[in-house]
Amino acid sequence: MHAWTDSTTTLAWIQSSPHRWATFIANRTSQIQSLTPPSLWRYVPTSENPVDCAYRGLYPTELLKHPMWWNGPAFLVQDHNTWPLCSATAVTDLEARPTVLVTTRTNTIFDRLFCRFSSLQKIIRIIAYCKRVFANIKPDRIDPSTTELSNALEVIILAVQSQAFGDELTQLRDPTHKGVSKLRGLNPFVDNRGILRVGGRLVHADLPCEQKHPSLLPRTHRFTHLLIDDTHRQHKHPGATTLQSIIQQQYWIVASRQVIKSRLRHCIACYRTRPRGVQPVMGNLPKFRLQQIKPFTAVGVDYAGPIMLKPSTTRSTVPCQAYICLFVCMATKALHLELASDLSTETFLMAFSRFISRRGPIQQIHSDCGTNFVGASKLFETVDQFTQSAEHQEKCRSFLTARNISWHFNPPSTPHFPR
Repeated sequence: MHAWTDSTTTLAWIQSSPHRWATFIANRTSQIQSLTPPSLWRYVPTSENPVDCAYRGLYPTELLKHPMWWNGPAFLVQDHNTWPLCSATAVTDLEARPTVLVTTRTNTIFDRLFCRFSSLQKIIRIIAYCKRVFANIKPDRIDPSTTELSNALEVIILAVQSQAFGDELTQLRDPTHKGVSKLRGLNPFVDNRGILRVGGRLVHADLPCEQKHPSLLPRTHRFTHLLIDDTHRQHKHPGATTLQSIIQQQYWIVASRQVIKSRLRHCIACYRTRPRGVQPVMGNLPKFRLQQIKPFTAVGVDYAGPIMLKPSTTRSTVPCQAYICLFVCMATKALHLELASDLSTETFLMAFSRFISRRGPIQQIHSDCGTNFVGASKLFETVDQFTQSAEHQEKCRSFLTARNISWHFNPPSTPHFPR
């Protein structure tokens, strides 16, 4: 048994391992190889391929006298050694699966220190001691000086920037290097010590150089996390905004707001001093809020103001203060407004009389413990006592008894009381 194809690319796919090709080609070549051995597949030139007679088409008169269609190519009757061979060695890169090269770098001393220690100050002191050893310096004292610690911190920053911003440093040091920097919006530059700093328009400002052009740091590096934690502890656990302002005086962290917030969420001391308040359970809704009653049957009352009024339209009129008396329907939240010239009890009673004249009789009225409201309630109680006596006038009796009005006060200092 022999299998033929006039495509050298297809022949290369079949005769190679399927893992070399893309998913579509790999699935089909593996199916072909499971049905036929790859060694059975051979190459036939296109000019001698009888399949062309079928898919390119022939007239019926041509098909009857076409020897290749009925007998096949002429080389089939010859010896196997004379059969055509593939013009190439059946090698192709079409539909090849892309090769992914994974490289790993050797951990430096900084990487080992960042993974081993969680204190930035300890790491800086270790680097300072290492610089002493490498420089063969015999110090006067054991503890490193301020200058040594500052130099050690610069060494750490240089190592971190070379890992995180290697391409940007190459572009800044080599102007002929092609590429688009991700930090071009920050206008970065390299200072005389090799540290990548943020540019800006504060060159002539009377500020320290580190504050005008802070050092650039990545957001996901371990050193950045240790720096945020160390600054947070040194300044007694400030908030995210304050901590960001302090750090930006020397360092510029890419997307600093998000990384600072994420680090502060890991601070146990801040978590303990920021407990969640207990939300009290709301009280039951009053009865009149759940019943279908006539509007303004149950009413809440309060004052708004003061507002300035002009008694007349003349120029010499002196404006005076007045207030708005608000009557709110407790069932429908409808609002009725009345003007009150002052905060006296008599003025409120007149506004209340106008209200019930417009809206009809009411059953309940609710208010807070305002002085004018308390006085009006006491006056109603006095008049109610008069209505129960024989000497009380019929007009006052009908005003209260017929309307059957009851007054309710909220408990003192309870603005949350259901109304």
